[in-house]
Amino acid sequence: MRFFTLSLVVILTTILTGCFALHKKDLHNNFFVASSYAQMERICEKYGDEPDKMRLEKKAPLLLFKGFPPDFPQQDLSLRKKIFIQAVLPVALAVNREIMSKREKLILLSKKSSLSSSDERWISEVKDEYGGQSLSLEELIKRVDVIPASLVLAQGAHETAWGSSRFLVEGNALFGEWVWDSSGIIPLGRPEGQNYSIKSFASIYDCARSYADKLNRLDAYAKFRTLRANLRAENAPLSGTVLAEGLENYSGEGKAYINKIKSQIAENGLSDFDEVVLK
Repeated sequence: MRFFTLSLVVILTTILTGCFALHKKDLHNNFFVASSYAQMERICEKYGDEPDKMRLEKKAPLLLFKGFPPDFPQQDLSLRKKIFIQAVLPVALAVNREIMSKREKLILLSKKSSLSSSDERWISEVKDEYGGQSLSLEELIKRVDVIPASLVLAQGAHETAWGSSRFLVEGNALFGEWVWDSSGIIPLGRPEGQNYSIKSFASIYDCARSYADKLNRLDAYAKFRTLRANLRAENAPLSGTVLAEGLENYSGEGKAYINKIKSQIAENGLSDFDEVVLK
């Protein structure tokens, strides 16, 4: 078992090393699965880094969990916060690396005087993924961009109360996405006559990827993307605090929701993780 676990880390590191895109099909069989908080904590101690170390060094080890164990919600808040960051930050960075690989290729192609047929086919595929063939290359580049780690952590922490949500434990749901079919988890106390449920995922990686797609694709988050594009134009770092202003449509709470997310970032020093990269 010890050899298998070590080999698993080597495999995962190999997958994410280099300039090529991250493929979800490669990841699905290579997650750590912890059956208890104690086991998750041991894995973090052996293969992860403390949050303060990641803040200081601006690097995070590749440590991908499939999800959170059933007893995670019962742990003290301070313990949950520590492990939550250790588990969710690498996932956020892995998703961002996948997105950045596409973004860099799009920027490179946008500078070419002519495109090959294979280039045009690839751009067409990315357009389908991010909103449709009517997108200009400029708009596509605006959409294919990363989500600051501080924002991922803050929204995940808020939506799950730092990992105490049953939606996270039962369905790897970090961000409270709704669906209107029978595939999700029905909230307790859902009003009679309502048919929404909380979308579940095969892993927290899949959940984070869906969340990034949502912010990068849907019209409701056009302001988010404009704020991000403005930061890019100014050659400024992407700030979760700044981009939170574009989340007014994420929740029915509107501006109050934005303030809650910004408070999570400030009170927990999450902006420190915006410049962290995978080792």
